[in-house]
Amino acid sequence: MKISLWIEEGMTEELEVRPLENDLFEIAESPVLAGPDPRYGDIVRVRPLGDGVYEIQEVVERPYCHWEFLIPGEYGASRSIHEFGEWLVARGGQWDCVMSGLLFIHLPTGDESIEDVKAELEARWKVFERSEEYAELRRLGPHGVRDRPGSSRGESRLNARAKGEERA
Repeated sequence: MKISLWIEEGMTEELEVRPLENDLFEIAESPVLAGPDPRYGDIVRVRPLGDGVYEIQEVVERPYCHWEFLIPGEYGASRSIHEFGEWLVARGGQWDCVMSGLLFIHLPTGDESIEDVKAELEARWKVFERSEEYAELRRLGPHGVRDRPGSSRGESRLNARAKGEERA
């Protein structure tokens, strides 16, 4: 289900959530505007403001540590980024990729392997950079990037930050 999360006067962000009980929701996607709270996977208590808009009262549980990375749009729109995401999920992490260039990476709290994850991401980028898929996405330009899976919010989403700084 989607809810509108109040950011500030006149601004909301629509987020996919999983309703729990007692005004609790699990955040099911990486917010772009609503930061630093909530983050993907957080269990939050909300207060309804009316018209389907909610305000975060508190983060009750934070099961993941979060990083954000800026990545080249061609990579964010590629099949290769989905293969990286599958690798990450197999390790217990989660990911989102927003607008083909903002990668969110979520690792379980206590998992300190972000350096390994960053090294894997970089190695996969280097392989992708020499691939036919990359050449084709470059040839197609922004329109081709825009129309690829993972290039729009809500389709395939990843997780992490340009400087790799943790957002707990």
